[in-house]
Amino acid sequence: GREERIALLYVGGIDPRKNVPFLLSILEELHRAGRKAQLVLVGRHEKEREYPALVAEINRRGLTDDVTLAGFVSDEELPGYYRAADVVLFPSLYEGFGFPVLEAMACGVPVLAGRNSSMPELYGSEGELLSDSDLSAWTGGILAVLDESGRREALVAHGLK
Repeated sequence: GREERIALLYVGGIDPRKNVPFLLSILEELHRAGRKAQLVLVGRHEKEREYPALVAEINRRGLTDDVTLAGFVSDEELPGYYRAADVVLFPSLYEGFGFPVLEAMACGVPVLAGRNSSMPELYGSEGELLSDSDLSAWTGGILAVLDESGRREALVAHGLK
């Protein structure tokens, strides 16, 4: 049968420290590995200074059909977005608290996040925390969640705990 499209979700801002263009690189890497993936970006992005550059970058990389700019999503609708995702990605280079990580874990969705700032205390050392901008580590982490039996369940259980 046709391979399922991997649903990736990012919730948050798009200022430079959020490292959002890195998500586009992950998408390209998954495509190179022969995996179909859809990236959904949730947040009030249209008004952000970086928005035009982000849209231009998506177009430049030919990812227009693979990236959904969902815009602002209400608190009522957000859990549905989390639950529809295979993996929530949080590649921020610096984070004060990282609320989306908690929200995703509460919804029972695996989270991959950067190993920096508040993430280790928030997510715990055994959490799937990855080196900033290490493309193969992030791509491998996503594929492990999808392909390794028990990996997703372990991450979900860890998150809920």
